[in-house]
Amino acid sequence: DRAALLLRRAVELFEACGSQYGIASTYNNLADLLRKDGDPQGAEAGFRQALTTFRRVGSPDAVIPLLNLAILLTERDEHAPAREHLRAGLRLADQSGNGILSGFAHALSLPSAAALQSWGRWSDHVAGARTLTAAGVFDPDVAAALQRAGIEAARRERWTEAKEVLALSRAHWQGLGRQWEVDRVQKALDAIG
Repeated sequence: DRAALLLRRAVELFEACGSQYGIASTYNNLADLLRKDGDPQGAEAGFRQALTTFRRVGSPDAVIPLLNLAILLTERDEHAPAREHLRAGLRLADQSGNGILSGFAHALSLPSAAALQSWGRWSDHVAGARTLTAAGVFDPDVAAALQRAGIEAARRERWTEAKEVLALSRAHWQGLGRQWEVDRVQKALDAIG
């Protein structure tokens, strides 16, 4: 794919000029593209390379590949390792003082919390996720994570938890203009009652 080729070329150019930040950022973008194109192994390698490079230069942007790794692991139902990346990502996001980044980390934490039946911080994660919709920040990865969290909560007969995150997922899909996804989430909400 042309985009992947261009990103690989960008890594080479950043390496040639010695921009470690550029290398890390481009690896993260390439890995995200690979994840969306269905190459989870390539994506994981890219996210790990980005994380290593960001950490080596001491960049607070290490939180971004941490969260992306967590998304990938959650998609593979590897919830325990995803939770560890999310905890580290949440700490970094909170330290940065970036409320939007914290909101992402909280929202992305919900599927693993439900799958592992870790309800202790559920309300904190939901409150963090709500900051995104309140700020008008809508993201397909967040929408999908909230939807996944709702399904996991419903599997465990946690109906209240399932409804609240499915409603948030619906709001994200609406904000993104994806009516077919809104309809799918609404069907899940209707099934819960």
